[in-house]
Amino acid sequence: MFVKKFSADTMDEALKMVKKELGPDAIILKTESNKGIKGVLKKKKIEITAGITEREYVKKANVDRVLTDAQKQKLYAAPASTVASSMDNFTIMNDSKVKAGPKIVRGPGIFEDNYTGMGKSKNSNVAKFSEKNLQANMHLNAATSLDDFLSSVGEKREEKREEKREERREKEEEQKSDKLEIELSRIKGIEEKINFLSEKIQLLEDKTPLGITQVRRQLRSMDLDEVFIQDLMKKTIFELQQEDLGDYEAVFDFALREMSERIYTEMPLFAAMEDSKKSVITILVSVEGTGQTTTALKLREMKKTSEMLVFKSSSDDKRQNYSFVSKILNATVHEVSEFSEIIAICRKAKAEGKSLFLDYKIDECNPEHFSLVTEGIRKAFDDVELLLCVSAVHSESYNRKFLQRYRRVADGVVYTKLDMCTNYADIFNLHICVQELPLKFFTTGPVVPTDIEAATAERLISGMFKMA
Repeated sequence: MFVKKFSADTMDEALKMVKKELGPDAIILKTESNKGIKGVLKKKKIEITAGITEREYVKKANVDRVLTDAQKQKLYAAPASTVASSMDNFTIMNDSKVKAGPKIVRGPGIFEDNYTGMGKSKNSNVAKFSEKNLQANMHLNAATSLDDFLSSVGEKREEKREEKREERREKEEEQKSDKLEIELSRIKGIEEKINFLSEKIQLLEDKTPLGITQVRRQLRSMDLDEVFIQDLMKKTIFELQQEDLGDYEAVFDFALREMSERIYTEMPLFAAMEDSKKSVITILVSVEGTGQTTTALKLREMKKTSEMLVFKSSSDDKRQNYSFVSKILNATVHEVSEFSEIIAICRKAKAEGKSLFLDYKIDECNPEHFSLVTEGIRKAFDDVELLLCVSAVHSESYNRKFLQRYRRVADGVVYTKLDMCTNYADIFNLHICVQELPLKFFTTGPVVPTDIEAATAERLISGMFKMA
């Protein structure tokens, strides 16, 4: 081991001297404060006795030999762990390059034989290298590039910095996500409190009678059209006495009467004709998935002398063959695919005094054909009625679009699949939107001919309010 004393005014300066002279792996053997003979009159000194192994000293000497004074100052100003890591990297690079190059023969030791007497003299503070080992070290230094050494150190530092930056970014993202969830939860809680307080304030300040408030809240919960609700409440306030406005039952009864009056129903043309023997052509029009064909069969059963006509626009029409249906129900069912066939069968039925039910599904790829069929039949024959079949299972927006598109050519509406309906308010909203089209029939299941009934306001209102 190589041992040396260092003296400085402060402990920090003495440790820096140890680090610069012996490297980061030096071992502090002794520390003492020396005031000298004069005591307080003499400036205080710090003395540190430090030592280093032969191997570590050689490692440091190899690094010092290839560095300039500025580079040394920069290196040893870094933390001890960084200096040690740099020296280790430099040593590994030297070893790999020496193995790849010419073989170097090392002597028995890096120090001369008089190393054992170095610690006895205060002036022998620096070990001397033998000439042979010095040449070997010079060869190593020539084989090692300073740029490689410094670049490797820089790359490792940059990698560590990048890892730390990545960890810091991940932590920041997690913290942001947690903060966002906390803020959203806090905002939601504030909104709920605001809504609660708003309702309380409205009850305290609102001069609207209690009966009006309760009925309006109930109608809104059913998803009824807001414009209709506002108009209904205005009419209720105008019609009822002031003392009745606070009574929920009185306001509710008035609202039911008004809603019932807004529902427009009508008998179908084939049932309303005074002359029961007169022929009527009823055209049922829909798109896919409404149960229209079953509805047509149910209506045909109401008029035993009538016939049924099924129009198939293409060969890939998925509707079944009706030969077996005609046998079971003892009914005449025609299946056609041409407009000329429709006109011929209608003319024959008219001549025989039979009513006819035409099952027509609109082909969205060929909408012009629908206009051709309906206009052609209306021009060729009297007593023609066109009914739009709408499924209660479809959404309100989908049905609204269908009704708005064909309302001008229709004479009424048939709602199917009421047994599967989850919100009767959608039917009511659609009806007041196209109120010029009366409700004709409601179908309540797949069974022919029983699952069909005439449309009534009572049936729709009871479905809306879940009345028995």
